[in-house]
Amino acid sequence: MRIRYTLKVLTLSGITILMLFVVVLTLRHTPVPILSNLPIPILQKILVPVKKNLLVPFTSQAPDNNWAEPWQNACEETVIVMVDNFYRGTSLTKEIAIAEISKILSSKEQSFGQSKNESLETMLAMINAGQLNWQARVVTNPTLKALQGEIVKDRPVIVPVDARLLTNPYYANITPEYHVIVVSGYDSTEKKFIVQDPGTDKGANFTYGYDELMNAMHDYVTPDISQGRKAAIFTTPTK
Repeated sequence: MRIRYTLKVLTLSGITILMLFVVVLTLRHTPVPILSNLPIPILQKILVPVKKNLLVPFTSQAPDNNWAEPWQNACEETVIVMVDNFYRGTSLTKEIAIAEISKILSSKEQSFGQSKNESLETMLAMINAGQLNWQARVVTNPTLKALQGEIVKDRPVIVPVDARLLTNPYYANITPEYHVIVVSGYDSTEKKFIVQDPGTDKGANFTYGYDELMNAMHDYVTPDISQGRKAAIFTTPTK
């Protein structure tokens, strides 16, 4: 009995040490892959994996490689299509992407009139009007930890950017100013976000540095996009 009792004490002490370790790491925002993968619910809720990327279906905003209007400025509609297909668990072919982007473009013009760029508030109204199986909300001044937390919860984030501040040699024709992308993952070892960037056909699982993307994050305003607020659209499934 004394041996069993001692073993129990040692086990409890080990758990106590582990939990203290967890608290310290959490306060330091330090990802720990080994612990976060253990089948312990409390650890899975508290700890952030070092790397995670959601399987968000990718399409460029010009699925047929035709970058004339309306495709040149269809990034908002395209990110909605990508996120929608993620939550529906469906894939995107070129034909499906063209049809779904065109549908949202048509719906947008009927409800909001013809335009090239949309603010997050307009995008939010477009999403809500679509009667989709997911919801969206605008979050101002999102932190790195908050963005990572959404990915950990399997919820991609829509981020508006001043694309002139991003390093991407693949943008078609000229670098866009206002642009919208989907943050689908992150890699804390590399300190990079993993994104689905519709501004190029090479935008699947593209990466931008943490500081680079956070600095480029700006909502749409005229005449100077760089004055737009720091904000993003957080998404969540309704079913």
